[in-house]
Amino acid sequence: MQRRGGALLVGPLGVGKSVLLATALRRAADEGRTVLSVGGAGWSSGTRIRGFGTLTECLEAVRPAAADGTAADRPLVAVDDVHLLDTAVSVRLHRLVAAGRLSVLAAARQDAPTPTGIDKLWVERLVEHVEVAPFDRTAMDTVLRARLGGHTDTATLERLWAATHGNALMLRELVEHALEDGSLTCADGTWRWPGLTRRPGKRLSDVIRVGLRDLSHEEHELVQMLAVAEPLEAEIVAAAGLSRAAEALDLRRIVTVERSRSRVRLRLAVPLSRVVIASRMSDLTAARLRREVADSLERTGARREDDILRIVTLRTEAGLVPEREQLLGAARIALRRREFPLAERLCLLALQEEPSDLDTPALHGPVPDSALFGADLRRLVTRVVRDPEQAVPRVRAALLLGQVLVGRDRPAEAETVLKAALESGVAVPLDEYVGAVHTRVTNLAWSLRRVQEAGELLDHTVAEVGADRAGLLHGTRVLIAVMSDRLQEAVALGDTALDATAPELPLAQSVVPTVAFARSELGDPAGALNLLNRYRDVCDEWDTDAQLLANSVSARCSSLLGHLRSAAEALDAVHRYDPGHGRPVLLQALLDRCRLLRMLGQSEQAVALLRGAIASEAAHEYPVTSAWPLAQLAGALAESGNHSEALRTLVEVRALRGEVLGFPISEDEIAYESALVLAYTGDHSSAAAQAVALAERAGAAGRTVRATNALLLAARVTEG
Repeated sequence: MQRRGGALLVGPLGVGKSVLLATALRRAADEGRTVLSVGGAGWSSGTRIRGFGTLTECLEAVRPAAADGTAADRPLVAVDDVHLLDTAVSVRLHRLVAAGRLSVLAAARQDAPTPTGIDKLWVERLVEHVEVAPFDRTAMDTVLRARLGGHTDTATLERLWAATHGNALMLRELVEHALEDGSLTCADGTWRWPGLTRRPGKRLSDVIRVGLRDLSHEEHELVQMLAVAEPLEAEIVAAAGLSRAAEALDLRRIVTVERSRSRVRLRLAVPLSRVVIASRMSDLTAARLRREVADSLERTGARREDDILRIVTLRTEAGLVPEREQLLGAARIALRRREFPLAERLCLLALQEEPSDLDTPALHGPVPDSALFGADLRRLVTRVVRDPEQAVPRVRAALLLGQVLVGRDRPAEAETVLKAALESGVAVPLDEYVGAVHTRVTNLAWSLRRVQEAGELLDHTVAEVGADRAGLLHGTRVLIAVMSDRLQEAVALGDTALDATAPELPLAQSVVPTVAFARSELGDPAGALNLLNRYRDVCDEWDTDAQLLANSVSARCSSLLGHLRSAAEALDAVHRYDPGHGRPVLLQALLDRCRLLRMLGQSEQAVALLRGAIASEAAHEYPVTSAWPLAQLAGALAESGNHSEALRTLVEVRALRGEVLGFPISEDEIAYESALVLAYTGDHSSAAAQAVALAERAGAAGRTVRATNALLLAARVTEG
């Protein structure tokens, strides 16, 4: 403002241009400048800002400064929504600014053309052209702290970011709405929000619809289609005759375009708008659009696994419930993709009666996340077992539901379902039965901390099916030993199982990655890599989780041996993330990727990955607890220079550790990151003490890698 004739603020709707404009005007008025506001920009009663209805009226009333005056002597004219001016008055304004008689502060929408005079102002460098962007996560955290007066936990920050993408207007309205309905709450100085739990209020909906006004019929149709079925492939949009509408909405920043190789997909630019539009849409319209998208996907051949899942989901939401086998097939895909809420809904649909079951009353529950969900599940599974005609398909559905509930971090409900289904006496395919026992055993040991009971169940099942047919359960036994911090025993059990005979696929894929992990923890990364390399030629046949864990362990071992390029290649061998969701397929793989990024000096990239994982509903599979990703985030933040945020995140870690019991390996990792944060933030004595205590604890348990790293950290801190 002092160097030139003013500034032009340009940005999308809702990023805060008007607020910035008003703030700058008040400061200029407080400094004694003559400030004139057009159309209410920055004006309020009690200020020294003069208000005018039109720019023409303002220019008639203003007394321009002398041509040889300083910038501070010039009257400052402020115009919001300057793109709405007519050409003649904009040219007049340009001439006064060019002559040094006025300064101007204006704001314009990014997607709207500005009149000639305004364009000439910034083209001729008479004013600064300032791009106003949405908040990044750090700025959003600062704004929330100023508004709420406390710390916002990491998961809440990510949920707000995912809903608003940093749009200031949407963020303000969403926060105010969440405060009003009581979903945004503060406990122990930390604000938490679980996400939108009910239909958005009227004001929030109306504010979002303001950005969607003046749409053509085709544009409105596409916005509604995206609201119920995004992402949409460009071919589907073209088949619906909406390509031109997509282009127009892209220019207005209402939709965003994602490109992945040859695939082009569209989404709504502000995710929150999807919820609002869908909630205000006619049920008939929503059903029609879902059917049209599902039919279009089917006509294109449904080439990808997620296409099949989308078709089943869209038709189900449109009221066309597929057959049970289709529902279960889609539920298995959703489970593999870690889309647990969707998988749960599909399993519950598969458990309900077929339309032909007319002799018994319909079973419409249970309702996920309700207070009576556990009791309803017990009632449902008991009823399933007592219906011999439908027993097998329903027990299969119940076993799948149990796995989904484990993924949703609801271990008690999962145990209810799995126990009832496995003890029903209904014969199901052996691989499904063994897989369900594996899930139940690990859930008992890991989530419910009933390790002895888990071991007894495992022994009973292996004896029941026979050791030669147990397959996956040999890996379960190795995993239980690792969970119990009996790493040497885990290696011995695994080596025995692998050496007894040529291992079949289920046995190999369950045992090899876990034994390699145990070897790496014991300080033998070379031996772990040798074991993994022995099965390199056949691991392509393993399921996705086994491949991911094998590559994750391989990356960890390579990095321990100093082979960072090999570590990167191992992590890139299998695609870890769904780019549309940012949800990790395996948290262990994500943590190892983030560890590698930090070793390569790319801590900010690690921070971005960790934030997304923390906000997702991914299950915390062994050995990853909910506190571990947060602890690694704190360490990455400290390394990238965000020390105050690192300390606030460490407070969250300590709170979580107080709520949930951990296992030795996860506790070691958390303790190391905690000591690292203290070291970066200057508390060297506490950092050294924690690192030494960690080294002693890990060394006593034989975890030599962690013990060595902790001693090195203590030495560096002491020398520093």
